[in-house]
Amino acid sequence: MHSSCLGARPQQIENSGNIGSSVWTMDQTMKELTPIPVVIIGNGPSAICLSYFLSGYRPYFKESSVHPNPILQRKLEANRGKSIVNQDLQFLSEGLEGRSHSPVGILFDSLLRPDADLGVSVDSVLSWRLEPDQYIPHLALGKGPLGGVWHVPTERQSHDG
Repeated sequence: MHSSCLGARPQQIENSGNIGSSVWTMDQTMKELTPIPVVIIGNGPSAICLSYFLSGYRPYFKESSVHPNPILQRKLEANRGKSIVNQDLQFLSEGLEGRSHSPVGILFDSLLRPDADLGVSVDSVLSWRLEPDQYIPHLALGKGPLGGVWHVPTERQSHDG
């Protein structure tokens, strides 16, 4: 199993190997062990995104952006300057449609790649800001290279080759 410190600050890891035991890290002075509060199992796309978020990056509605959905545009403008994750996600998600069963997933798809399901290429309306006070120490553990399923060709790609 590979240890991928996606967003975690590089530190020495020690673990007794027992299931359910805590994961500990040596502090930078090499004098004290401290627990890692979050361990992410997996190193695929979702783990990478979670690590980025735990590293303190927060999404904001990009200045001067125009979302193709005018209702969502008005909702986003009403809270400009406030991180998307600190807003009412249920309210922002209302009325959006997509392939996911998760309203928040549909919202973020719509913000990252507006109208991508329609084959339209529109720039993301999100900007990401590092907020160091939001950093949460974490470790991601997974098999294989970072990206997980991104390295597995889709059925279409395997037939195109």
